[in-house]
Amino acid sequence: MRIWALPSLLIFLLAASTCVERSKAVVIGLDFGEEFFKVALVKPGKPFEIVLNVHSKRKTPTAVSFHDKTRAFGDDALAHTTKSPHKVFTFTNALLGQNSTEPSVGLPAAFYAYKLEVDAERGSPRVTLDTDRSFYSEEISAALLGYAKKIAETSAEGSVRDCVITVPCTATQRQRQALIDAATIAGFNVLALVHENTAAAVHHALDVNATEAKKTVLFYNMGSKYTEVSLVHYSGAKSEERGKKKDVPHVQVLGCTIDPTIGGHYGDLAIAQKMADTFKEKHKNDLSSQPKVLRKLLRQAVRSKHILSANRKADFYVESLTNDIDFRSALKREEFEKMLEPMFKSIEKPVNEVLQLSSRGNVTYSLKDIDVVELIGGGWRIPRVQEELEKLFKQKGGGDKAIELGQHLNGDEAMAMGAAFMGANYSTSFRVKKVLVTDISPYTYRLDITHLDTASEPYFKSKDLIAAGAKLGGKKNVNLNMTEDLHLKLYEDDNLLASYDLVGVTEAAKGQFKNFTESGGIPRVSINFKVESTGLLSLEKASAIFELPPEEDTEEAADDTAEGEGAEGAAAADANTTEDAATSGNATDKDTEDDKKNATDESAQKKDDAAKRKKEKLLKPKKPRKYTIPLTVTTTLAKPLPMTDPQIRAAKDRLADMDKIDHEAQELAKARNTLEAYIYSSREKLEDSLIQKVSLEDSRTSLSSKLMDYEEWLYEDGFSAERAEFTKRLKELQDEMEPMVERANEHENRPKAVELVAQTLNITRLQVDKIHKDKPWISVNKTNELLNATTDLSSWFADKQDKQKAIPDHEAPAFTYVEVTARVMKILNKLEQIQRIPKPKPKPSPPPPKNDTTANATTAATTNATESTTAAEEGVDEPLIETEPAAAAEEETKGEEAAADENGNGDSGNGNGDGEGKEEAVKDEL
Repeated sequence: MRIWALPSLLIFLLAASTCVERSKAVVIGLDFGEEFFKVALVKPGKPFEIVLNVHSKRKTPTAVSFHDKTRAFGDDALAHTTKSPHKVFTFTNALLGQNSTEPSVGLPAAFYAYKLEVDAERGSPRVTLDTDRSFYSEEISAALLGYAKKIAETSAEGSVRDCVITVPCTATQRQRQALIDAATIAGFNVLALVHENTAAAVHHALDVNATEAKKTVLFYNMGSKYTEVSLVHYSGAKSEERGKKKDVPHVQVLGCTIDPTIGGHYGDLAIAQKMADTFKEKHKNDLSSQPKVLRKLLRQAVRSKHILSANRKADFYVESLTNDIDFRSALKREEFEKMLEPMFKSIEKPVNEVLQLSSRGNVTYSLKDIDVVELIGGGWRIPRVQEELEKLFKQKGGGDKAIELGQHLNGDEAMAMGAAFMGANYSTSFRVKKVLVTDISPYTYRLDITHLDTASEPYFKSKDLIAAGAKLGGKKNVNLNMTEDLHLKLYEDDNLLASYDLVGVTEAAKGQFKNFTESGGIPRVSINFKVESTGLLSLEKASAIFELPPEEDTEEAADDTAEGEGAEGAAAADANTTEDAATSGNATDKDTEDDKKNATDESAQKKDDAAKRKKEKLLKPKKPRKYTIPLTVTTTLAKPLPMTDPQIRAAKDRLADMDKIDHEAQELAKARNTLEAYIYSSREKLEDSLIQKVSLEDSRTSLSSKLMDYEEWLYEDGFSAERAEFTKRLKELQDEMEPMVERANEHENRPKAVELVAQTLNITRLQVDKIHKDKPWISVNKTNELLNATTDLSSWFADKQDKQKAIPDHEAPAFTYVEVTARVMKILNKLEQIQRIPKPKPKPSPPPPKNDTTANATTAATTNATESTTAAEEGVDEPLIETEPAAAAEEETKGEEAAADENGNGDSGNGNGDGEGKEEAVKDEL
């Protein structure tokens, strides 16, 4: 397990629905569970979503198979567990950073018969497949993470690099580093590692109103191999954004613990073992040394457990379990619960532990302080688990109402979604809502300090860098008064992580700063540790700081000298001034005396200013001189050692080779399947009446014979053939089959082509007539070009039809439907362009002319620059002459004529007035 170290009060910007795109970056949140993993995708401009795998499922088994030459993942890998159980790896997360002389996944070896050993160089687990293939445990996880990356990229339709991965809250430094190394090998850039329950708590915070009352939530996360329980406090807080303070939710993790004895997979193992015992009793056959058979039982046990979650009884059946024996049995829910009775009795244990861990100082927590219990994970779906939790939280005590057992979150996906929200914050491509988060460390990180030179005076000091349950910040500093080089040891609880030799203090103290140390001075050694967003704790830098007393004020004598020189200079200036005045033919004796007096006064002022500065300098305190000497730090890591850069590069190369082999195998299978499908479809097409009509019998017979030969080859020599051979044979079949198909399609579409051309010619002519009538501003030349194009189409098509009549059906046609369509579309597009020509805008009417008075006044105002007012400003009224527009005058004339008609004065005596009016109305309507 490894430590989860998040900086205290990190500001996570979390989005509930949308985000602002700054670039094309994509981030994923990966809940990397022991049995299943889930991937949540964050893409600019789109809502957060769970990625579907190749089987369209939202969660994928954390399984990889090396059974064949190529790897299989997820459900496809689990299908190999009954064939090569030692080559199908599941529940291998526990191997990451494991410090053990006997590596194990923590599950019964009879069911999980992996060949594990300790790498001599690193002291870390290593997985052996066969005599020539062996991998670091990080490489197994890298393969799984690479598969997660692949399905994420398929969903994102682009590259994916940035990710946030969940880890157990008790993860250690070595486990954390091993996971980061695995992700690096897989091609990820890990933005952060986050506790599973913390990620779920962050996802829950999206529904929390910052102004709501405070509440305390207990997250009960029962997974496959362990149960993680966290106590989280929600409250409101102030956060400044763009100069304004806003109310934001604050998620504070109070405590977290893990119980490795409570998990859903233990139910699967109990059922499988029960059935193995039943088979042994019935058939006198011990299955404990037959891992393939045990994996068959385990696979059915998983199904039976799910059935028992909804039913009181489940049938258990495995066909041909061993030696062609079909095994059948049944299991009641009561029997299942009896088998797991010790686990069910321990369900409240982690709850009590987390309450105790959350209680610090004068603050204590009990069941009464819990407002809501959130059930997440998959194991809580076992009915007995819910019953035990309801019994535990039924009453807070003293008759208080029961604590709510909530299921407000998707128990399977909340962790991945929370990690994705955090990833959106770490990436610069998203702007999202703020949530304050405080996480804690479950471990104490201690620093033991001694002298590097063991022959010197004994020295020992121990200091806690981070206490268990403490908030974790970005940096931790240690300051010591020391004249000797130092040796440091960093512990995680009582487990040694690293040793550091700090060299350079002794040399500086006895060399450059010898006088300082001999006079009793002691330098200050500053050691700076840093906690990354990934939770890794490392020594960032170390330095020795020598603070020497201020130098003696030797500058005072120089100042006095300078001041004396200034006085002498002033006197010399006086003499020069007097001399100049005496020799000047234009100066008087009075002027000479005045100049001398002014020079003397100026010299006196300079003396006063210099004395004042000297006094201020004497009163001002002197600052000590500070010298910072960087120390040389030599780091020695304790086993298990992380992967080195060369080892990571080599692992990347091995993974790339396996990816290449997998890709080539997939392409080979694709080529084989394509050829097989084409053989079947071609045989069916040869029976079609239309194909027979457009082909000769000899051609069909020859192709049918070739199809039969290729099918036989496919199931014989084809199993060992290369991809190029499949591609070649497919091309040969297509060269014979596709011309028949094309002729059949053209024969079927030929009447449609005739109808299409006829409709196009008719529609175009009608539209041209309508354009001439309704849009007279469109040039006749443009419509004539269009009509000429239709004439060309008509002539071309008539010629092609004549040629087609002379061509037999089994030969290539004179024209194709695609050709006709292209020519038709060219005409229709040209018609559309003509129809879109807008009506020209009318020319604007000329402005009304101004009268002479106004013109004269304007001219006078322009030419006479000395006049301040114009004629209009002096009160002269400027007459306005308004001219009616021609249209307005015409309307008025029509109005007068209409009035005359009404009065009997119009020209209506001929008796045709009404008829002419109706005719004009019809024309207007048209």
